[in-house]
Formats: sequence, structure tokens, C-alpha cells
Amino acid sequence: MLTGMTTPDCPICAFADTHHWWGPDLAPARSHCRDCHRSWASLVEGHCPTCHEHFANVKAFDAHLLEDGCRPPVEVIRKDGRPRLTTRTTRYGVTWRVAFYGTRPEFAGAPDLDDTDTPE
Repeated sequence: MLTGMTTPDCPICAFADTHHWWGPDLAPARSHCRDCHRSWASLVEGHCPTCHEHFANVKAFDAHLLEDGCRPPVEVIRKDGRPRLTTRTTRYGVTWRVAFYGTRPEFAGAPDLDDTDTPE
């Protein structure tokens, strides 16, 4: 059985309580958080069950983790003082991703780079 906090205002959670699956109201999303009621479709995104922030990929998710928990994504700073994570709003809500500070337009969609990496 699915666990978590249920509210009568969330049709997805109400359906899950009755039928033990998320139901047709979740489509096209694939997952749902019963605590904050965020839904998402991507299989590569990550949702933090502690702070309920949502991340574009594992690298962005891992950047907000500490040894004893997590920290707010706005507090994740690069060595040069710039924010490590930035937001993008999708149809499901705000999603944090690793900021890209490249200067060449052909790398605008480049994968996340470490602080010391530069496009070749």
C-alpha cells in the first residue's frame, strides 16, 4: 500500500487510497509525492522526500545533499561564489538544475559541468 500524508483535496492521493495505484488522473506524469503533492513525468528527475525540492537529474539532487541531510538549493554555491543550481519552471512546477556558465552558444545545452570543467 502507498504511504504518506493524504489530503482530501488531492484527487491523486484519494484515488491511491481507494485503488492502491496512482490512477488515470496522474497521466502524463509517472510519479507523485504524497506529502507535497508534486507530480513529475521524467525518469531521470529526483524529488527530495525531506525538503520536497525537485531536481532535473541526479547531479543536481546530489549537490544539495550533506552528510547529515540536505540544504536549501539556493545555498549551494560554487567555489567562485556563483550559484551552483538554478531553476526552470516546467508544467509540473519548479525544477532545480546545475547552472551552466558557458559562453559559447553551441554549449547552451551542454551537460552539467564541474566547477573546474570547461567545454572543449
